[in-house]
Amino acid sequence: GGQKMANKLKAINKHRPKIKLGKTVGMIQIISFIAGRTGLNVGELQIVLAELCEAIKFFNTQGQGVKIERLGTYTPKIDIKGKLSVSHRLAKEISNALNTPGAFQGEIQNKANIGKSVEELIEIWNEKNPNDKVTD
Repeated sequence: GGQKMANKLKAINKHRPKIKLGKTVGMIQIISFIAGRTGLNVGELQIVLAELCEAIKFFNTQGQGVKIERLGTYTPKIDIKGKLSVSHRLAKEISNALNTPGAFQGEIQNKANIGKSVEELIEIWNEKNPNDKVTD
């Protein structure tokens, strides 16, 4: 049971398409990017983005969701034990931009396996790992 599932997941994970993530962009880079596109002052942009964070925290602590057009919605929530947290629902515009043909410029690993079924990914694993085959 459990070991077979682990092997199956290992096989799928090894051969499924994945995005090779570059270095995460930090606040300084975001601010520089916006400043370069808009001509706005770097220091003022830092203040605006810090205040945006404070505004989200303020309204969430009041029990209000915060919808920022073109970015997403931040909504306070609570679990069964009483632990509070914030859920973030990404604006469709951002995920849609990724799926615009030709828009994604990053690297996709195992690109040839896009559209393959779980069974096909396991088949690839079994061909490359004859001594560690995944069986049902």
